[in-house]
Amino acid sequence: MADDAGYHLQHLGITLEDLKEWYEEEVRAEHLEQQIRSQEHAHLRARGFEAQKAIDEIRNQPCFAVPAVRGIQAGQEYFLAQIPYPILARLFVFDEEEAVPAELRAQRALNKKRAESISEYMLDNRDTYVLPALTASVDKAMAFEALEGIEQLGTLHIPMSATMLINDGQHRRLAIEMALRNDETLRHETAPVQIHFDQGLQRSQQIFADINSKAVKPSSAINALYDHRNPYNTWLQDLLTQLPAIKRKIDFENGSPGMRSSKLWSLVAFKKFVTLLTGLSEKTITGLEDEELMDCADLVREFLEGCEKYIPQWGDMLSGKIAASDVRENFVIGHAVFLEALGMFGREALFYGTHLSPQEKNAKVVDPGKAKWHVMRPLEAVQPSKSDGMWENRCVVLGKMQKTVDGTKATAAQLLSIANIPLPESLAELHQRIIK
Repeated sequence: MADDAGYHLQHLGITLEDLKEWYEEEVRAEHLEQQIRSQEHAHLRARGFEAQKAIDEIRNQPCFAVPAVRGIQAGQEYFLAQIPYPILARLFVFDEEEAVPAELRAQRALNKKRAESISEYMLDNRDTYVLPALTASVDKAMAFEALEGIEQLGTLHIPMSATMLINDGQHRRLAIEMALRNDETLRHETAPVQIHFDQGLQRSQQIFADINSKAVKPSSAINALYDHRNPYNTWLQDLLTQLPAIKRKIDFENGSPGMRSSKLWSLVAFKKFVTLLTGLSEKTITGLEDEELMDCADLVREFLEGCEKYIPQWGDMLSGKIAASDVRENFVIGHAVFLEALGMFGREALFYGTHLSPQEKNAKVVDPGKAKWHVMRPLEAVQPSKSDGMWENRCVVLGKMQKTVDGTKATAAQLLSIANIPLPESLAELHQRIIK
């Protein structure tokens, strides 16, 4: 089609540059006029077809003036404004749940602990924190003053008498207010706020419902993968680079691998295994020296090497000789409940009979140097098949895998029994109940 147009222009003795010279200004003007008409219609729809007050009239009132961009959603005008934190804390209100019943509110009940958590995050990460935009409705006429020649950019004038109701982000607003009390330098920073005209309670409630019903919470696995501020997550990622065969079987995005996935365990399950084995966690890792962390990494690596050496078909499972789907269908050894039970087994068996001081016995993080590796050899007697009776009423119930707290403990108790390690009280009672 473009070639045909070029041919016809050439036939008429006209070039594209000629067309540009003759019509560009007219086309641009028409396009701008269309934009203005669309914005004006959206503006009237959002205001219930009441015209905006004159800028001069608004200026005669006490008002806030903030830089803003105006746009159109669902055929209605809205604004994206940059509001300084001190103004944000004063301008927005919350429907107190004690005074207004839920069905007459436009917001959910405020959880102050959640707001405190966000505030602490801001203060702890003063130079790197990020807060997403808030969404709000305003109950009185605002006026937008566009920059000359740029209809979408300008200044939004909001009367001080206006009530601005947060449809989404009330915990962020309260967190900002809390953070300001602790760090006055935050008063120079701004929050992006998407502002709509208030069209009544029903519309405000619908905005809240639409935003929150469509939100999808990311899996704890992907959160762990992306959270580089968490030293435990960072250490775990470094550990997995030393365990390539294990890493290939870890699902870093989902809470649990899908039925057809080539992965065996989620990152969350692997984290739990490491914590059960070593005692390392997001809390206990604080204050440990690099050498101690290296020793814990060596412990995990050597333990998993022992699993591959002694547990039947563990190596074939990791190498892919047995497909992950077959492992899920027919074996216990590739399930999260078994991995976590291995962590419990290792913590108890590797350090059984060592001469520990009272402080060491109660330590949350193990001393890898005192591990006794000969206890791994009895794991040769493990029957990996899901149908084997040794797992019934432990991690298998009526032929199906069971991942519960008791299921994990009962599986760990069976592993300890195989290795002839006396069961601690926390497992002995459960074990006796099953074998009766």
